[in-house]
Amino acid sequence: MLLINLPKKNHFILSGLLIIFIILFVLILSGCAKTGYPQAPTVQPPYAPHIISIKKKADSLTVIYKYKFNTGNIKEFLIYEKSFKKKTKKNLSCSQVKLAAIQNLKFAKKFKLNETGNRSMNIFFYKINKSALKRGYYYIFCVKSKNYFDISSSFSNFLALHIN
Repeated sequence: MLLINLPKKNHFILSGLLIIFIILFVLILSGCAKTGYPQAPTVQPPYAPHIISIKKKADSLTVIYKYKFNTGNIKEFLIYEKSFKKKTKKNLSCSQVKLAAIQNLKFAKKFKLNETGNRSMNIFFYKINKSALKRGYYYIFCVKSKNYFDISSSFSNFLALHIN
């Protein structure tokens, strides 16, 4: 009754505002206007590999490590090393290690070991020439894995070795 008695200009403005109000009210009640920006997906860091052993040969060392999980999400393995003259409890950790090598899984055939029975396990190796290492020093080796989002895992266990 009130809308009928108003002039035509005000009637058009009020009916337009009423329609906009109804649309906004429906959106607010349905929750569409409350969502805001979509939340970023949470990306879990990859699992850490496990160093199995270090094998000494006459001219080289081989660090052998295993990744127990699916390597489909892993982009590369990062091998770290640290050298020190005296063996102390403080030195026996993966703190203050330096990046020694990056092993990209695109080239995994070059550094992957196969188990017997034609079953390929996720066992990898990293070979180091002894000529690159200092005699009389202790060396610690640690490994990390890195996924395609460039998120690194925590350090693996470490193995220490004395070079004679």
